[in-house]
Amino acid sequence: MLFIPNSEIKKIAVEVGFQEAGVAKACELEEEKIILKEWLQRKYHAGMGYMENHFEKRANPCLLAENIQSVISVLLSYKPSEEMSGQFKIAKYAYGADYHSIIKGKLYKMIAIIQSRYPKFTAIPCVDSAPVLEKAWAIKAGLGWLGKNACLINSKWGSFCFIGELICNAVSEYDTPLKNHCGKCSNCLQICPNRALEKPYLLNSHKCISYQTIENKSPQIPHDINCKNYIFGCDICQDSCIWNKKSLMNDADFEFSPLPKLKEYLQTGQIEKITKPEFKKIAKKSALSRISYQQFIRNIEQAGKSES
Repeated sequence: MLFIPNSEIKKIAVEVGFQEAGVAKACELEEEKIILKEWLQRKYHAGMGYMENHFEKRANPCLLAENIQSVISVLLSYKPSEEMSGQFKIAKYAYGADYHSIIKGKLYKMIAIIQSRYPKFTAIPCVDSAPVLEKAWAIKAGLGWLGKNACLINSKWGSFCFIGELICNAVSEYDTPLKNHCGKCSNCLQICPNRALEKPYLLNSHKCISYQTIENKSPQIPHDINCKNYIFGCDICQDSCIWNKKSLMNDADFEFSPLPKLKEYLQTGQIEKITKPEFKKIAKKSALSRISYQQFIRNIEQAGKSES
């Protein structure tokens, strides 16, 4: 059986540009499987029908390939040094280049380095498009705890972090989950304008601004949803978190710096005048590509009706 030291895995992860890494033994996530099933039964995934797909694989990465032994989880911070100002807002993770390609690139670099030292190493690189319960594996790998806002929170980097995984055939010394440090704080539950967080750790996507502005493909957003001037995603619950107020910024990585043209449109108040060709050009290599131009205009119209 292939063994790779935990310390070596973490060192390689940092070398390729990740902030932190951890390793957990691959197995079926029995408790998380029950929670996911109940969440789906409540229909809290709203129109995200894909969440129902590959249910067993989501709960057990060993079903993704043969000889799966471990899940290596990595974190990449995207907390910006500055926020884009203007009447309308977008989530911080969408300021710059699309994180999927950036994280996948770093994961492939990790695989190449590990294979140069351990030729029998094989791994499946995953970002959030794969049927993997990312937060659960990051928690098992000791990279943070589940916040009451249903986000992973790291004591050093907060929750403004992307998560990636290498589901692999190697064993290692496994990390230990951390204690939950949310305490009695309930800022995130109280600040959401639509009460999408119905109780700690329970998100009702129907009420979530991020869901409505990205995943909702309907011509209209429900009239009772207050978007708080967000036109793509939302950071309200994360901005209220005390761990994010004191978290570090990823100064060494500029892939997520605001796209100049997008920043210009937002700060000059001209975003409403953006044409379809201009939108497609900006969105091409960013997370904004997840929505159509029609959705974008719909979001602007809905946000304009919201209170600031």
